[in-house]
Amino acid sequence: MPSERLDRIVVWDQVGDFSEREKAALAWTEALTELEPRTDFASLRARLREHFSDNEISVITSTVAMINLWNRIQISRH
Repeated sequence: MPSERLDRIVVWDQVGDFSEREKAALAWTEALTELEPRTDFASLRARLREHFSDNEISVITSTVAMINLWNRIQISRH
């Protein structure tokens, strides 16, 4: 059921519900959102390139960046 799969997105890296393509995008999304100093962005980009074109990676990156911006603006309004 789609809603059950969506419920498990918070544990995407611990369940078998997601394809390798989806896991690459989710890992990239998480890295761009959490901004941990120890994150190896080169390996994450390499993983993305196994499944996505450079244009698709740009779209994913831009989308994540915009959503993160909106979230940060919303948080700043409190």
